[in-house]
Amino acid sequence: MLLLFYIMLFILAILVFCENEKHYFWGGCFFVLLLYIFSFNTDNNDYIPYKTFYDGYSYSGFSYITNNSNSSPLFSVSVKLGRLLGLDFNFYRLFIFLIISLIFYFVLRKHIEFGCFLILYSIFPFFLDLVQLRYFLSVGCIFFAIICLLNEKKVLFLILTIVSSLFHSMNIVFIFLLFLPFGKKLPSKFSKILCGIAVLIVCLRSAQLSVVNILINNLNRISFFDEYRHYLDSSVKNGYLLYFIYQIFNIVFAYYIDMRLQKETEINEFQQKIVNFNLNFQLMGMLFVILTTININFSRYFRVIYIINAVAFSALLYQVKTNKKSEVVKNDRSGHLIIRNYKEILCCIGWVLIWILGENTINGSLPNIMNRVFNSL
Repeated sequence: MLLLFYIMLFILAILVFCENEKHYFWGGCFFVLLLYIFSFNTDNNDYIPYKTFYDGYSYSGFSYITNNSNSSPLFSVSVKLGRLLGLDFNFYRLFIFLIISLIFYFVLRKHIEFGCFLILYSIFPFFLDLVQLRYFLSVGCIFFAIICLLNEKKVLFLILTIVSSLFHSMNIVFIFLLFLPFGKKLPSKFSKILCGIAVLIVCLRSAQLSVVNILINNLNRISFFDEYRHYLDSSVKNGYLLYFIYQIFNIVFAYYIDMRLQKETEINEFQQKIVNFNLNFQLMGMLFVILTTININFSRYFRVIYIINAVAFSALLYQVKTNKKSEVVKNDRSGHLIIRNYKEILCCIGWVLIWILGENTINGSLPNIMNRVFNSL
C-alpha cells in the first residue's frame, strides 16, 4: 500500500515539476513521505547494527568513540547528541535527514529546479542513504563543502571535507577537489590523458597483471594507511567494468548538460560554475573507476557522482524554465516542460535507467532494499 502511495506521489511530483507556476503542496507531501520512509523503516541491511549502536551508546565520556569507532568519531558525537536530546533511533534519523534536506533546499533553491533534484535523488541514492547513515552524513558535508568551493571559500571547503571524513573515513579523498578548476573546464588534453590512464589501469586489472597488486601491497606497508587498510584488500572480480561503462555515460551526460546550457541566451554565473564543475568532476570520476578495481566499497563514490550530475541537470532545467526564451509558456499548464524539452528529459531518463540497471546487475541491491523497506512500514 505504501509503495503504491509512493508511486502516486512520485508521479504527482513530476506533474507539479512540469508546471510553470510554483506549487509547493504536492512537492511538500512527497518530501514528507521520503522523510517518513527514511526515519521509520525497520528492515534494511544496516538497521540492526545502527540501532544496536545507538541504543547501547554510553553517556559516560567518549571512550566508545576511541574504542569502537575510530573511523567515524563525529557519527558517535551525533549519536551522543541524539541521546542527550532524548531522541529514539527513529527520530534521530528523522532529525538528521530533515536538517540536511533543509540546508540543501535553502542553499540551492535559487540555483536549481529543486523538484527535479528531489525526484532524481528519490529514484536511487535515497534508498542507499537510508541504509548507510554514516555515509549519508558524510556526503552531506561533502556537498556543502563543494558549494563553498564554488563560492571560492577554500578554507571552509577544507574544513568541511575533514569533517566529512570524520563521519566516514573514505571521503577524505575529496580533498583533491581543492585542486580542480571550477571556474573553467579542464583542458581537453588533460581529460584525454586522465581517461587514457583509467582505461590502461582497467585493462591491466582485467588482464590480471600484477601492477595494481604491487601498488596495493606497497600502500599496505605504509602506516599512514592503517585506517584505510581494509579498503585496500583486493577482492574484486569484474564488477568494476560496469562502473567503468557507467562513468562513460556520466561523462557523456555531463557534456550534454554543458552543451545544452550554452544554447540558452541568459546563463546564471553560479549555474555555469555548477555545470563546469560537474563536467570536471565527472572526468575526474575516472579515478574512482580505478579505485573500484581494488575494492568494490569504493563504488560508494558513484553515489556522489550521481548527485552532482543530478544537481547540474536540475540547474539546467531551472535555467530553461526561467529563461526569456521560455516566456511564451509561462501561462501554460502542465506538460509543456516535457514537450518543449523532451530531448533533455529523455536523455536524463536514459542516464537514470543505465544507473539503476548497472547497479542491479552488480548486486541486485535496489529491488531488495525497496522491497524490505516498504514491507517494514
